[in-house]
Amino acid sequence: MHLMLVVVLALVGAAVSQAPIPCKSPAQWSATRVRYDFKEKIVRKERYHHDAIYQRTKKIEEIEQGESKEFYEIYRFYPQRKQYIINLKTKYCNTTALTRPFPVYEISPNDRFLGEYVIGTTAVPGEGVTIQQWGGMGREPGTMFSGAWTLSDCLLTRWGYFSNTTGPIEESSYYDITLGVNPEDFIQPSSCMG
Repeated sequence: MHLMLVVVLALVGAAVSQAPIPCKSPAQWSATRVRYDFKEKIVRKERYHHDAIYQRTKKIEEIEQGESKEFYEIYRFYPQRKQYIINLKTKYCNTTALTRPFPVYEISPNDRFLGEYVIGTTAVPGEGVTIQQWGGMGREPGTMFSGAWTLSDCLLTRWGYFSNTTGPIEESSYYDITLGVNPEDFIQPSSCMG
């Protein structure tokens, strides 16, 4: 009886010790991002720069809606609650108040582990990337999110928001990810300083 109890406790301990632990994402990174907005039916292709230290983002985006394409450069400075949107075709700069919170693309301790998989192959060393899928409650009431991060460096590869009542809201894929940001990337043109 005691031997069985020891074996059961050892198995429970081994199972608990293997429970995935949320990784910590880098604070500064850049990536190519493709976003699909399910409500507006818009595809956005962006070069996205994310700086969690100074709470600022920048993106150069191409928006496809049907046959038309628009091009924008967008700077967002969250502590100052300002955003600068530059239409790259017309060079018009629109300065507006920023009302949304800084986007956090990290796994929180309350999020739930959804699974792990490999993109590529494990048959050849270095030819596969292990991905962990996590999910949890979204920032907006009645929403949830699902995200995927690399196991090795905790780099975001996929992010999606879902409404509990209407279904998918937005889904994004991230690739060509580089660590760090260039501070000069966050200096908006002098014609757009308002």
